[in-house]
Amino acid sequence: MTVIRLLIPSRGSAILKRSLTLSLTNPKAILFYVSFFVQFIDVSAKTPGLAFFILALTLEIISFIYMSFLILSGSFVTRYVKTKKKTGENRATA
Repeated sequence: MTVIRLLIPSRGSAILKRSLTLSLTNPKAILFYVSFFVQFIDVSAKTPGLAFFILALTLEIISFIYMSFLILSGSFVTRYVKTKKKTGENRATA
């Protein structure tokens, strides 16, 4: 049933919530955060958890901006190619 639900187009906010949940609960990402960020955090500090959270949030924001750029660029290229394809077809039939 989950495969069928993935094939049905969803609203943008539903897709965003699902992808954010997936990203935040991804075990590989959590292992990356723990193993990589520990180099930049003083574990003897008063709140090392807050430092982990800030670094993870920063990475998520940068990833969100980057992925949004890729999605918007891909959408633009797709529309551009479809428009050029239509004009090419019109030229061929004229």
